[in-house]
Amino acid sequence: MLLVNSSRWLWATSLYRGRFANPPGLRSMGVAGERRLATEQEKAAYKARVRRFRRLKGYALIWNDLNQVRDIQLQSFEPIVYPTMTDGLWT
Repeated sequence: MLLVNSSRWLWATSLYRGRFANPPGLRSMGVAGERRLATEQEKAAYKARVRRFRRLKGYALIWNDLNQVRDIQLQSFEPIVYPTMTDGLWT
């Protein structure tokens, strides 16, 4: 799973300066469990997250029918590296 900081300010200042002051994201590695039926609580939490997109065409195609989920066990993280923009950032 890739976790990216989508802050416009981070990207604008980093592109202007030509380097990142902080890591722009994390790469996480882990194991996904078997599919299982989602609980009502999981369905409600999920629907609350994507509710603002319910009027869009893609909502019905992608998010409308959540019945199955997987548990994910994260095992490690490492910073995202852009060689010329992150040189020396973690040394």
